[in-house]
Amino acid sequence: GSVGPPEVDLRATLDPVGEPGDGGPVVVAFTLTNHGSQPVSVLSWYTPAEGLRSNGVTVSRVGETLPYRGSMAKRLDPPREAYLQLGPGESHRVELDLTAGYGVQGAGDYEVVFDGVVDDVAGPGTDLPVSVAAQQPYALGPVATTVRLGQLRCRGPRINPGPVAARPGAASAGHPGGLSLRAGFEVVLRQAFLEEEPVDLA
Repeated sequence: GSVGPPEVDLRATLDPVGEPGDGGPVVVAFTLTNHGSQPVSVLSWYTPAEGLRSNGVTVSRVGETLPYRGSMAKRLDPPREAYLQLGPGESHRVELDLTAGYGVQGAGDYEVVFDGVVDDVAGPGTDLPVSVAAQQPYALGPVATTVRLGQLRCRGPRINPGPVAARPGAASAGHPGGLSLRAGFEVVLRQAFLEEEPVDLA
């Protein structure tokens, strides 16, 4: 199949945002960057680049896929405004609220995956929009991150849980099309009681 116009070098990342709290939103950021030497037009439909207007990522916990709760529009040919215009070195960043879009809640590891497929990438001079029949898909390769939500709740004296820790995972190898993935980011939230003052048990 087609893999987009020549000399396209798009790269994507998924990263946790902030420190997910008890009952608060769980957010990841999707960033798409043009590392090529030419401007490109990227169709945002069905990718995380359009936010929660479609099921652009897969969210799973313990191997079970969470249902998407956002909008799902019936679409035909895309309008011009559905394309992102990215010059050389330019990025598009959007934050995804997984609590609202996928019902993420409760302790556990949540894996968030973008399959890395963009339905159409057009080079300079292309007349936009492009009909579905003439689109040129582009495969970045999958991008993933893991958000870990953990809570410690018990009866009796509260233990000071210590600071929130965030630690990056190892970067994966490059993929065809110039993608360099950063995967495996984890946000570890350690939390005890939410009552008043911590009690030092020492």
